[in-house]
Amino acid sequence: MDGRLEMPDLTTFKNYVAIEDWLAEQDPNWEKAVADLGKPLVLLGHEGYSGGPQAALLAHPDWRCVYFDALAAVFVPRDRVSESDFPSVDFAARHFQEPARPSVPNVRRAAAREMKALYNLAAALPAGSIRRWRTSLLLAALDRARVALAEDENQPDVWILLGNCYRDLHLDTATVPFSPFDSWQVERDLRWAQTTYCFQRALKLHPDNGTAWRYLAMSYAQRGLVEAELAASEQWLRFDPKVSPRQRKQVAERRRAFALAQPSANLSERPITIIEQSEASGRTSWNWPVAERLAGLYMHLGRPADARRVWEEASDCPSPAIRHCRLACTFWVERDFDAALGHYRAARKADPKWAETYWGLALLHTQLGKARAALESSRQGLSLSLKPQQRSQMEALQTFLAAYAGKE
Repeated sequence: MDGRLEMPDLTTFKNYVAIEDWLAEQDPNWEKAVADLGKPLVLLGHEGYSGGPQAALLAHPDWRCVYFDALAAVFVPRDRVSESDFPSVDFAARHFQEPARPSVPNVRRAAAREMKALYNLAAALPAGSIRRWRTSLLLAALDRARVALAEDENQPDVWILLGNCYRDLHLDTATVPFSPFDSWQVERDLRWAQTTYCFQRALKLHPDNGTAWRYLAMSYAQRGLVEAELAASEQWLRFDPKVSPRQRKQVAERRRAFALAQPSANLSERPITIIEQSEASGRTSWNWPVAERLAGLYMHLGRPADARRVWEEASDCPSPAIRHCRLACTFWVERDFDAALGHYRAARKADPKWAETYWGLALLHTQLGKARAALESSRQGLSLSLKPQQRSQMEALQTFLAAYAGKE
């Protein structure tokens, strides 16, 4: 309904609002209500929605999305509109075929708005939805982020959304969760480092952004980095006016539990303390096992430049290829993609059989919209000896990429 064009009667108004609410709640009552209207075209604007109404239609087997821009999405019933006349939107194809295309309408902040709509849609998809859809939407959102940041990199909301996209962009559900007792594992930890870095970029631009502090605290909590979580939570409570009494109580209880625990037992949950002790020692070089853990903590805290310094100066690195792979990760997190690719190529030259190189190249090319290069790297990696998590992710990636590698 558009009040500028028509004045609906009360019955129509109530019917449309009910359908809108059912779609937002993904209540199946919307199906009969829309069918009773004759299965019309459904246009849903992005503004004011969390993505739920669009997710209900996108995930439904009888409906297709045939248009999506920075303002709205259009859905049609499969049995009334042919695919040949109005093809379904293929979000992954957009990513691989035209990642730098301007958003529609091509005006300031359009890319940021489209990115938000894509992320909201991905986040709202039902739990049973095909993972391919969520991956496609998040990759398309990464493209919009690049366009938005090229327009103006000083946009805190874009950095926050980008952090959320990285957090949710995982290729399989079999990855073992991060533990603060572990050293760096790229296939598990990279997306978390990217997430934290983006939230930190938002806070550098807007230090009193309560939303950024909340997401940062949540991300630390998901990794068991309790000390960092509580430090971020303090700032969240300080700057977010929407914090509820219940949330304040939960943070206070979390703080008391952490304080009562034995410090020695929780040392691995204290990344800030570990970093401070390391920096106070004045040491500039560490043996490789210690460097792996220390640099990994820097990465998890959103400080890739410090991680790079530790990995560069560490002694007894097992091989040049490993060091190049670690340095590639630091540049990747900082979004210096050319430098990251350069280090991965150097790693491949140093040791053509080091599998992590191909994992990195496959995923980085995927995020950059280079399906053919990503598929080739994944195939090369799968011919080598891989850790179970790496193999699981690369197999999922190869399956996803196969449909797009020949269409760039």
